[in-house]
This record gives sequence, structure tokens and C-alpha cells, in this order.
Amino acid sequence: MVSTTTLISKSKLLQAVTSAYNDSFFLLGYGLEDGCDFTQGLCNNLSVKCSKAELLDMIRNAPDEIVSVPGHSDYLVLSKKLYVFKGSINDNQIFHTKAPEGYYHSVCKYNRHLEVYIKIDKEAKTISFLLGDKEKTLELVEHSGFVYKFARGKMYCQSAEDLEKFMKDDFWNPAMIVVGRRVLKIALAV
Repeated sequence: MVSTTTLISKSKLLQAVTSAYNDSFFLLGYGLEDGCDFTQGLCNNLSVKCSKAELLDMIRNAPDEIVSVPGHSDYLVLSKKLYVFKGSINDNQIFHTKAPEGYYHSVCKYNRHLEVYIKIDKEAKTISFLLGDKEKTLELVEHSGFVYKFARGKMYCQSAEDLEKFMKDDFWNPAMIVVGRRVLKIALAV
């Protein structure tokens, strides 16, 4: 028998989902096999989205201690045939942000609640990230050979102009949001 690791209490998971936007959608996995038991391992499953109210009901009916699918710590088991993807809970958390003038509001095209505010100062050669009460400014190191790379407390890029185009590009903006949240050290709800 494969052992499972207790990851979170039901009350903490309920709190994390309650702290998400009301119109959020969350990613679930439904087991398709007859003997499916996610507490024993990953099974053939169908990925679906559910609303905040639906997920809260599912969590209320879950065990008091929520475990992960063995070998897949991002999948929290709500029942033998049902898991929720942790990332979909973390990505929908509310951050009340009042951005000063000059910040670009970068919103993920896949999830409008996954966001960060970014400001590039081409003259000062800096990039600033803002979300909620967290703000961080990094030195821009141009002509580095990277489109972007956050390392050693600096942002490396080819040029500030190219980085700004990249940041505003619909295809690439999810990557900049992930980098911005990493720079800001945004804590995960679960």
C-alpha cells in the first residue's frame, strides 16, 4: 500500500477557497476507472472546472485531513474519485492592489484573477513588480542574451524595450506574471 502525506486540514482548505474571487473556477480531476482511488495513486481521470460554491460543497463533504495523490503533491484528494488542483486555488486568491501611475496591469489570458503590476523604467534601468502590499524593484541588466531571466536579485534581458514588448504580449504575459509573483515571494494559500 502506498502511503499518503497529510497536506492540509479541511478548515485551512475551506479558508483558502473562501479567500478566492466569487467568480473563480477551479480545476478538478474526476476518476473514470471503476476501482479508482486517488488516495492510492493517480488513475485515469477527466479534468473539469467547477465554481467556488461547488468546490466549497465538495470540501465540506471531504475528510477532515486532506491528502495528496501519492507522487502528485499538487493534487488534493477530496474523495476516492475526486481531486482538486492546488494551483487553481492559489491562482485565484484576492490581492487588493492600488497601483500608482505608470504600472502596467498584467492579467493572465487564461485566468483573469492571476495578475501582477509591472513598471519598467528605461532611464533608471529598473523593473518594479507590485501586488497587494508587496512591491519590489530590480536592476535591469541589458544585453545579457536573455529575453528575461530573474537571477541574483536582478532582471537580465536583451533590452528594456524588448522586455516591455514581451511583458505586454498576450502570448507571453503569463510567464511574466509567474516571474513577478516569484520576485514578490507571494505566499501560496495551500
